[in-house]
Amino acid sequence: MTKTMDELVEENRRLTALLDAVPDNLSLIDPSNRFLFVNQTAANLLHAMTGLSRSEVIGHDFRGLGASIDLVEHTEAAHARARAGEVATVEYPLPMAGGPRWVETKVSPVRRADGSIEAIAVSGRDIHERKLVETRLRLLSKIGALAGALDDEGVFVALARLAIPELGDWCIVDVAVNGRLRRAKVAHADPALEPLADELMRLDGCDRALRELVARGPFVLADYAGERIADRELRALLERLGARSLLVVPLRIHDELVATATFVAGGASARRYGPEDLALAQELAQRAAQIVENARLHQKLRESEERFRLALAHARITVFELDRELRARWLHNPPLDQPVAPALGDAAAGEPGAAFAAIVRRVIDGGRGVTDEFAETMAGAQRHFLVSVEPLRDASGGVRGAIGAATDITETKRAQEELKQALAFREQMMGVLGHDLRNPLSAVRGLAGLVLLGDEAPAPVRSHVEQIDRAAKRMVELIGTLLDFTDSRFRGGLPIAPAPADLREIATAAIEELRAAHRERSVELDVRGDVRGEWDPARMAQVVSNLVANALTHGAADEPVQVSIAGDADVVLSVRNRGPVIAPEVLPTIFEPFRRGGAADRGPSRGLGLGLYIVDQIVRAHAGTIAVDSTAERGTVFTVRLPRRRAA
Repeated sequence: MTKTMDELVEENRRLTALLDAVPDNLSLIDPSNRFLFVNQTAANLLHAMTGLSRSEVIGHDFRGLGASIDLVEHTEAAHARARAGEVATVEYPLPMAGGPRWVETKVSPVRRADGSIEAIAVSGRDIHERKLVETRLRLLSKIGALAGALDDEGVFVALARLAIPELGDWCIVDVAVNGRLRRAKVAHADPALEPLADELMRLDGCDRALRELVARGPFVLADYAGERIADRELRALLERLGARSLLVVPLRIHDELVATATFVAGGASARRYGPEDLALAQELAQRAAQIVENARLHQKLRESEERFRLALAHARITVFELDRELRARWLHNPPLDQPVAPALGDAAAGEPGAAFAAIVRRVIDGGRGVTDEFAETMAGAQRHFLVSVEPLRDASGGVRGAIGAATDITETKRAQEELKQALAFREQMMGVLGHDLRNPLSAVRGLAGLVLLGDEAPAPVRSHVEQIDRAAKRMVELIGTLLDFTDSRFRGGLPIAPAPADLREIATAAIEELRAAHRERSVELDVRGDVRGEWDPARMAQVVSNLVANALTHGAADEPVQVSIAGDADVVLSVRNRGPVIAPEVLPTIFEPFRRGGAADRGPSRGLGLGLYIVDQIVRAHAGTIAVDSTAERGTVFTVRLPRRRAA
């Protein structure tokens, strides 16, 4: 049935409307490359490129629409294949106002009834997003392959190479070295530009300009204009590259600038850098920085492991890992002569020693770490070890073995035994001083006392006997001080016998003795409040006596020694003297043994330098505190604070 003209027009209208609804751009071109038909999508695309309307495009040769040379070459090559009867699919970047966009174009011949080619059907679709994803994956796979294979600068150099041509015609990488940027790599897409690249490698003067460009993050110029770059050297560099678009990305590790990557689209390139390029360049920079950071961490790990092995090589320490059956999974014990390994067990030694095995079994069964000592007999000699073992858990929390370290402490044990024997000998010697020497001294003092009781001895003899008695008394005091020192050093403190006591009575008696021995000096006593408590009366008498004697020895001869006792929640005893100030560097060590309590070396002293040390130990034994303050205005003040009762 033959269709009427109206029917044909209506059918053509419906077909055109149908093709206009297709999102792909569709066109029909005659063999001489003139447009016969374009759907609405193609018309919109051509209008964006040429400014021509849909009706104006029909009948035009596409080569005369101002298309770029590259586009004309791509199109003619595809059309030639269609005219030869081939169906072809090609991909190419289509120049647009906002930068080129990738399209996929399919061309196929339209044949007459006799089989000759009447026209070429062209369909195209935007594949720009797909190409971006492909480019991203391709670049990331390239840079991912660099992990662990290169040093810091090698990663940045590789970044410059692999980014071309996907991210530009040029890529220049500058690496931060000692606070400055140094040229590391110039990569390009055209082999003919190799001489220029070599020359640019030797030019290294854009350090400050690049730092300023990326100070706040990546720098992008979609359309490069020389006046936008203030730095003369950088502007000259970009002009030599024929820059038309510019992208500069910083590479940072923990906010530290380690490199910059400068991407340049130049020459006849239609590329204009936009948000997609910026995102891809930033991701590349971030991946490269992560690879460098990982490389640095691995290097530090290798250095740490080497230091660890060197440290173990010079120490008698074994590090081990055992499974639940106590088989050694890992055993590091560098010294060949170290006897620990047989005790722990290894491939050569077989099962571990019984003592060590018992410790590890406690850890595995109990699930808690243990530090303990054990002994093993090896080569006929007993050796001692200190071992620290922790449970090793799997992902579910179950104990799958144990890990730990063992140290040979045989020599330490031997030294401890020798020290124990030395201390025992020292205590025996102190016993000799405390008992055997006191007996003859008591006899000397007793005989001197008998002579002094009578009136028969002439005055010169009595004077000599009094000197003998004082000397013997002083010797008894020195022996007592030495015994106190021995108790505090080798028994962990002075023994005390607390009992109800009045510090007023104790201080009064001690001060009266000192006044009798120093008749030319003045000692003042001021007591306020309730000063009773539970203390060792004899020891507290030592505290008062030693502090006042120290003040008399080191204080000004024409100034009184002031003793004050005040009762509140605690009882506070203060002893003050005027005279030379104690140097600040002396104060922190004044209560240490064999130190003098004065401000300066005042010549030979009657004491051993243990008086203040004994005072400090007595106060500590009573759970009290002692402090000293020395200034020209206030003088030197020793302050003792005592709780009325020592906590149980």
